[in-house]
Amino acid sequence: MKVIYFASGDVSVLESQVLELLHFLTLEGIDVTLLQGVSGETEKKAIQKKIANYPSLQVIWLKRYPLFPFFFKKHTRSILHALQSVNGWEKAIIHVRGEYSGYLMKKIIHRYHISNPVLIDIRGVICEELRYKIEHSPTHKFLNIIQYKYFKRIYRYLFDSKFQNQIAISSVSAPINDYLKKNYPECAYRFTVHPNIAGEIMKYSEEKRRVIRKELGLDESDVVVLCATGGGSVWQKDKEIIMPLLNAGFKVINLSKTSVNLKGCISTFVPFKKMPDIMAAADAGMLWRKKSFINYSASPSKLSEFAALGL
Repeated sequence: MKVIYFASGDVSVLESQVLELLHFLTLEGIDVTLLQGVSGETEKKAIQKKIANYPSLQVIWLKRYPLFPFFFKKHTRSILHALQSVNGWEKAIIHVRGEYSGYLMKKIIHRYHISNPVLIDIRGVICEELRYKIEHSPTHKFLNIIQYKYFKRIYRYLFDSKFQNQIAISSVSAPINDYLKKNYPECAYRFTVHPNIAGEIMKYSEEKRRVIRKELGLDESDVVVLCATGGGSVWQKDKEIIMPLLNAGFKVINLSKTSVNLKGCISTFVPFKKMPDIMAAADAGMLWRKKSFINYSASPSKLSEFAALGL
């Protein structure tokens, strides 16, 4: 079996949700090629650093363009050339991450009469995310409104059931599928649910727990809660729960690029391969989110990783 996985950009969960999945498929004997979109050399170098931990993965780089109609032709040509450069691509399953990439791929298979089966991952509903930003954040509000209108058009095309026997949808949760079926009732695609995964490196180590606790100045008797925010989105509210946790007598590890300068709170950020060590030092994991559709329909990768580490 041949799988071509198309991902775009250096997302915060690239290692945990893309590279770990492709590594697993490779171990299962599946021939995998990653088509990785990048906006420029800086982003490419950042992704190369992550991919270096997966030396057996075949990677083809392609130019990623901004999410505006003006760049549509350049973007689809970039993807098509990368796809056709893969040996045996005509018989491959194409796995696409995200609605916009799925929209581009559907346009390509429509325009160039490509017959490959296509699985499109829906990791969140971008229209709802943009609407949340418009309502709750003044930053880039005008741009968010333009993108919201653009993505409404994209959704109408994407969930029109052309090629219904060729395209399938994989969502991270049942509420996302329910949302899509309700808002696009004519869509006849096959819908499946696949929550986010925890990579095989997410294993608990008693030795690492002792070492990391000593490095962080934590006593054996300390009860430690780990808060982890990778994306920094406006709906991620972890900082709001840190003070109540400290007031309740817990120590807190704030695993984030944003530091919190409070006594009893340790702010740090580590590479993906070091995360199991820092997680092993904690006793509980917490994600604090505002109650909204984009949160209760989500499948945060940290929840899977917390569970795998016994938090």
